[in-house]
Amino acid sequence: DDEATAATVTPWYSRLSSALISPFAWVAHKLGMKSDGSQSQKSSSYGLFSTPKAEALRKKHSAALDAAKDLEREIEDLETKMNADYGPNMVFEKLAHECFEFKPGGEFSYELCPYHDAKQKDKSGSSTMLGKWEGFEEGAHRVMKFGDGQYCWNAGAR
Repeated sequence: DDEATAATVTPWYSRLSSALISPFAWVAHKLGMKSDGSQSQKSSSYGLFSTPKAEALRKKHSAALDAAKDLEREIEDLETKMNADYGPNMVFEKLAHECFEFKPGGEFSYELCPYHDAKQKDKSGSSTMLGKWEGFEEGAHRVMKFGDGQYCWNAGAR
C-alpha cells in the first residue's frame, strides 16, 4: 500500500515542484542569474531594466539632474550677488571680481579679494586663510571686515 501511495504522490510532487520552481527560474534568468545563483556577466545591476532604451533614459535623466544642479548653483550665486552690499550706486561691485596682492618683502606676501577672502602666502606658494569676507564695517563703506581665518598655534584665530 505504501508503494502505491508513493507511486501516486511522486508524479504529483514532481509536477508541483516544477510548477513552483519554474517561475523562480524564469525570474532568475531574466535577472541574469545563473543556476548557481551568481550573476551572469552580461547583466547589469538593473536586471530586467537593462535595455538600450532604459540605459538611454538613465543617461538623459542623469544629464537633466546635472543641469538642474548647475542651475541651482547659478541661482544661488546670483542671489548672493543680489544681496551683497556693493555700496552706494554699486560703486564697489567691480571689486568683487578683483584680487590685490601686496608684497612688502620678506618671507610673506598677502592677497586680498574683496567679497571673498584674504590670504597670507609664503615663498613656496602655500597660503594661510587670514579671513573670509564679512562685509563692510557698519556706518560707512570705508573698512572691509574679514573674519574666521585659520587658527594660528601661537596667536589664536586670525
